[in-house]
Amino acid sequence: MAHGKDLRRSARYPVVGLATVEVLPGLDVLEGYVANFGTHGVGLYVRDPLAPGDHVHITLAIDGVPDMDVAERYQGNVVWINQVGGVFAVGIEFLDEQGGCPYAASFRQG
Repeated sequence: MAHGKDLRRSARYPVVGLATVEVLPGLDVLEGYVANFGTHGVGLYVRDPLAPGDHVHITLAIDGVPDMDVAERYQGNVVWINQVGGVFAVGIEFLDEQGGCPYAASFRQG
């Protein structure tokens, strides 16, 4: 299966940073490291596997992305995942903010 830079819509910048990943709807929380960041997505390394199609909210703490404001929180979907030794490399495509979170209604009810 093709993944990574073969399918990217924009350039990615290698950066070093931390990420907190909330996997919805169950709100499992994973900690990870940022591998790269771009306008349309982010590459992460995490210890626990995610699955393609998982919806996630990500809190990032990174510096040094040229000509781009890096917000603290993003939402997206897992596009691909590969095991690399004892960790998992994960590609996440950001969702359009206008699209909203598919789980927002359940948060409002609780």
